[in-house]
Amino acid sequence: MKHLKTYENSIVDNILDKISSNGIESLTPMEREYLNKFSKNEPTTDVQKEMSKKSYEDFLTQGLSAKLELYNVETNEEGEKYYNAKLDINDNLYDCVMFFNEDGYLETSFEGETPYSDYEGLEHEIDGFLENAYYEMTEKE
Repeated sequence: MKHLKTYENSIVDNILDKISSNGIESLTPMEREYLNKFSKNEPTTDVQKEMSKKSYEDFLTQGLSAKLELYNVETNEEGEKYYNAKLDINDNLYDCVMFFNEDGYLETSFEGETPYSDYEGLEHEIDGFLENAYYEMTEKE
């Protein structure tokens, strides 16, 4: 696995970067709620889903087209599911595996090239798109 992305750390890192660059007053109400829940060790899944939807919408406004196509689901002995998928951004294809880690956070690993190097500066939007697409895929099961 060449690239591994943990969404929980990414969200917190992005929020802290925003505070560092623009001050705490620059946070959206959703970001404040997320950070508040995270700091109290409360579940953040509900806020995380809303933030991923917003990131997905931001991603689309960049003039990019993207889709995530699931082609295989593997279940290990512990019952954990690994979703093998192909991410297509403007006809650039990336193989990835999506899963929840032992802390309950969504992770994505890429084989070979990653969209983060090809679309530098859009990492947060790509993460939001992947997370939103993951929740949509798994809700259909």
